[in-house]
Amino acid sequence: LALTSIAQFGVPYLQALSAWSGMYLTPWPFCTIGQARTILRNARDSITAAGKAWGRPTNSKIEQIFLHTAEADLEGGLVGGFVIEAERLYKRVLDLLAEDDVSVEGYAATMLKTHCLLGLGKLYLYDAERLSEAEAFARNALDILSSVDPTQRNCIDSQSICFYPWNNSALNKMSHSSHMCMSRQLVAEACIRSSRYDDAKLFLSDAVKDLPGNFDAAFA
Repeated sequence: LALTSIAQFGVPYLQALSAWSGMYLTPWPFCTIGQARTILRNARDSITAAGKAWGRPTNSKIEQIFLHTAEADLEGGLVGGFVIEAERLYKRVLDLLAEDDVSVEGYAATMLKTHCLLGLGKLYLYDAERLSEAEAFARNALDILSSVDPTQRNCIDSQSICFYPWNNSALNKMSHSSHMCMSRQLVAEACIRSSRYDDAKLFLSDAVKDLPGNFDAAFA
């Protein structure tokens, strides 16, 4: 793959972002873990090939952030994944987003941060000793999302294709609603596991309002 012309133009990287779809849908909706890993490996190989062919910087921080997040989602969310690796990658993305020289800011940075917080919350939800951490991550994400207006077009200096969805108000709203719903579902699940059923019902009711098309929330 690394020697083909399609890799030199970064097509596998764009295919990886499309197959992942984690900012708008359940991550990797149509892939097994083996397929997702192959797609990500091809994406990374294509970045290396483009670097050799065009002399471009390989694996920029923007690319690292998106690929790390996509990999964390597959390791933490698909059957057969390595949870420890997912935790490491989510934390790595949060560290990258916090660096001063990373060219991700505004709405894009906010959504990526909340995505990673929710990812960590999901990982900790099934560990009784870390249940309070899971709820704290979900509530933190919910607070951040509640302060964001998804209809405002984000001003990003970079013209990278990575950011094109955040120039589309419809996709902004979809991403925001999806993560709002997810955060409320996580809080509700934490409430159920700690026998706070009335609180869980309230959060699930609001989750359905956030994203009526989410069947998991509707049937919960």
